[in-house]
Amino acid sequence: MAWMLLVAVKHRSFKMFEIAAGQLTGPTGIRSLPSAIIRRHPPKLWEILSRMLETDRALRYQSAADVASELKRLKRDSSSGVDPVPASPPARRHYVLAAASVVAVGLAALAWFTLKRPAAAGEKMNITRITRTGRASQPAISPDGHYLAFVTAEAGAQGIELRQVSADSEIQVLPPGRGRILNLAFSSDANFIYFVRIGGRPEEQGLFKVPALGGATSRIATDVDREFSLSRDDRQVAYLHLGPGGARWDLTVLDLASGKSRVVGTRSHPNVYEGVPAWSPDSRLLAVGTCSGKACGIAIVDVQSGAVQPLGPQDYNGTENLAWLPGQRSIVALISPHANSVHQIFQVSYPAGRVTRMTNDLNRYEGLSLSADASVLSTSVHQNYSHVWISDVHSGHLGNPLQVSFGSDGVFDGGYGLDWAGNGDIVYTTPENDGWNLRALTRMGSTRPITSGAGYRAESAVCPDGHTLLYEADLKGQYNLWKTDLITGRTDRLTNWSHTDEWPSCAPDSSFAVFASETGGESQIWKIGLNGSDPARRRPALVQISSVAARGPSLSPDGNWIAAVNPDEDAAPELFLLDAHSGKLVRTFPFPPAGRLQNNFLHWTADGGSVVYSWYSSGVSNLWAQPLAGGSPRALTHFKSGLVWDFAFSREGKQVALARGDDTTDLILIRNVR
Repeated sequence: MAWMLLVAVKHRSFKMFEIAAGQLTGPTGIRSLPSAIIRRHPPKLWEILSRMLETDRALRYQSAADVASELKRLKRDSSSGVDPVPASPPARRHYVLAAASVVAVGLAALAWFTLKRPAAAGEKMNITRITRTGRASQPAISPDGHYLAFVTAEAGAQGIELRQVSADSEIQVLPPGRGRILNLAFSSDANFIYFVRIGGRPEEQGLFKVPALGGATSRIATDVDREFSLSRDDRQVAYLHLGPGGARWDLTVLDLASGKSRVVGTRSHPNVYEGVPAWSPDSRLLAVGTCSGKACGIAIVDVQSGAVQPLGPQDYNGTENLAWLPGQRSIVALISPHANSVHQIFQVSYPAGRVTRMTNDLNRYEGLSLSADASVLSTSVHQNYSHVWISDVHSGHLGNPLQVSFGSDGVFDGGYGLDWAGNGDIVYTTPENDGWNLRALTRMGSTRPITSGAGYRAESAVCPDGHTLLYEADLKGQYNLWKTDLITGRTDRLTNWSHTDEWPSCAPDSSFAVFASETGGESQIWKIGLNGSDPARRRPALVQISSVAARGPSLSPDGNWIAAVNPDEDAAPELFLLDAHSGKLVRTFPFPPAGRLQNNFLHWTADGGSVVYSWYSSGVSNLWAQPLAGGSPRALTHFKSGLVWDFAFSREGKQVALARGDDTTDLILIRNVR
């Protein structure tokens, strides 16, 4: 018997009707179908239909295209012999017939559904790409929606430009200079642009304003060093302030007339604020992102009383920018809904907290600004990409690299870790639809999966034995250390605690590893055995080997030294050298005078004579080596463009693998937001 299912919409809820060549079971949905019928068809089919019937909009399919893809995939898998569960040969025919019927009728129903039902928030949005340079960010739309201010970057210097949206013309407001511009905001009359800049000389840091058409800048405050929000009446600025030691976050309001600031809310680690606060239209409330451990959400803070009201779900992976819609009945927010997801645009009603997803794609959105009537929203699309390259090493110098992994510009191969396996394969991280996984690139150019499925697996390292693979993963809801044998495929969890474990590095004999473990806002170095367990605790022996706060530990080839990074963001960056046996800090080395670390990945040269890192300066990152004997660091590469996200020397030191790509950000305008 062939079954066809029709999905219809009525009064904004889904109802299912069964159409069959036999007896009808009525409009009560799949839960009323006889168990024999349910068993006859693929479980995946019922999963798809249940999600289509989901009452929670955030959990339902977000577009017709999503449902169509699922149905086509089900038909393909059923036709090609991919079984969700073991089935007898007669059931195979039913699977194929059911999948084909559902695809045909489902697609027709989806077409009707799309054309006939009232559009939910975001479905009629019109998206226009404004820039294509890859170097535009932090957009701010003027209250009337006619002008767009944004930050431009060129050779590591940042400035501000103003674009007339309708005329497609631009002028320079602030020439590129030292420091980093965090975000922008227009005054209510659009005559001025406010911005925060950090870095550079002391007099170049703080909260500033500049005439919208360019001119002299005026510093308003010196202690604003994070993204800010300007109230609708231009009288107050809200921002987050990190207290001493990084353990306390203050939600702070600055009165622009008097210059006095006051704290309206405080959270202490692991309960923190995050993102950028947003003023309500009446300037009485602030919407702000909050996190309790790894569970994040949105809170509404009364500026006068300090009263806090959670808004909507409090189990997001993270929140960033927020903006109130006119009428104070809804908030547009950038939210990462779950681990491994990028920030998308959502709308959250106030005060009910109902959530509507407005975008559902692979883009990572950054920055958020609304015109006064919310007819125009400006944001930016941020994309990191990288491919795997190989370069020969001759007398300490690198030759011209050769690209060995290929794909679309959205690929981020090796960006969060790569290393050499014993057979000459390169193990690297790569993003997939449901998570971050590890793959092996063979010497013949083919690839094979090492891990699969949802979850985050990154910051990987292959031990000198050539087959023990260590990495950070969140497979059990916590970022801990895991191990996979590249020969047998066996996978084990090494740590199981509330710490966040990162940057594993193996001993020369592969018997143990060191790694950084963060808890209470502080990262320290630990050691864990790889070849045995502590019988009393039935888990690998785990010992803290250093009380020095450090990140990115890397064991030297002889096992005597640990190179690490000073984690204090308020201090000058330094390279640490620790005694691997006692854990004591032996020596520090300065980094080059201008720039910053591209990341915290440190690697030793094969002879153990130098520590190598990727250093970002003037918009480009290159490899630099710090000799253990002392002296100034020297550049190993001289790339004129692009970024080196990670790298790894082969065991004999004759080649280096590079995860090399770029980091681009461009602006878009979205109309018909409401």
